[in-house]
Amino acid sequence: RAVRVAELAAAEQRCCPFFDLRLHLDGPVLHLEVRAPAEGRTLLTDLFAPTP
Repeated sequence: RAVRVAELAAAEQRCCPFFDLRLHLDGPVLHLEVRAPAEGRTLLTDLFAPTP
């Protein structure tokens, strides 16, 4: 699974280079950290906000 998430993060980085994507493996837990400059925050919210 970690490989698939890494591939997805790499593809997203190529698509939207203003995103700062980082993967952290902590034992069995994989963390995906996504950052963006101020002008990209709305897009981040749209992508990652919980759906009602």
